[in-house]
Amino acid sequence: MTRRILRSMPVRCGVLGLALLLLTGCGEGTTDRLLRELQSTDAAVRQKAAQAVAERKLTDPRLTAALHRSTEDPAAEVRRWSCRALGAIGDSTAIPVLEAGTKDKETPVRRAAALALLTLAPDNGPARQELTEAIRSGDGGVIVLLTTWQPPPAWAVPTLLDLLRDRRPGIRRLAVEALAALGGGQPEVVAALRKLEKDPDDRVRESVARALLPAASR
Repeated sequence: MTRRILRSMPVRCGVLGLALLLLTGCGEGTTDRLLRELQSTDAAVRQKAAQAVAERKLTDPRLTAALHRSTEDPAAEVRRWSCRALGAIGDSTAIPVLEAGTKDKETPVRRAAALALLTLAPDNGPARQELTEAIRSGDGGVIVLLTTWQPPPAWAVPTLLDLLRDRRPGIRRLAVEALAALGGGQPEVVAALRKLEKDPDDRVRESVARALLPAASR
């Protein structure tokens, strides 16, 4: 019996050791690995590392400092995810680099920087300016996202009112739904929506009818 136990020990220890290595990444922690990956020569690896920080909301100061640098990465997707990560982790020291990001040559990076800024500083001027331009251009993703934002971005209402005159039915419908969410009770919004009750597009008319229901019940 004793011999059988002794003979099985190396195998069991070997299996246990392998399991520990797999769990610990051969001794390298998550933060160390992500720091290394953020400096990889492969842009895809850097992007995935920034994305991981954003999704896990990792707040290690070393990662934060690395993300500040990554907002100037040569790859646009790395810059975009770095901005998103800084917003996700709530890093208020990132406001200056994110403001610089709102001037990026790539639209997705500018939008990511602006949304991150809106998280950190709801009254931030560069963020509002970029997002107002996003609304004006009919960026559906931004418009839908702002309808769920807290605190509600009331500053977006005037630009959304302008979108009610857009030639694209889908954009008019988005504007109607966003206005219902952000300013549905305001007299000027109700008046503007009533003008679309006879819109040529049936989806727009349906959205207007739903948006005006609260006003009709008062």
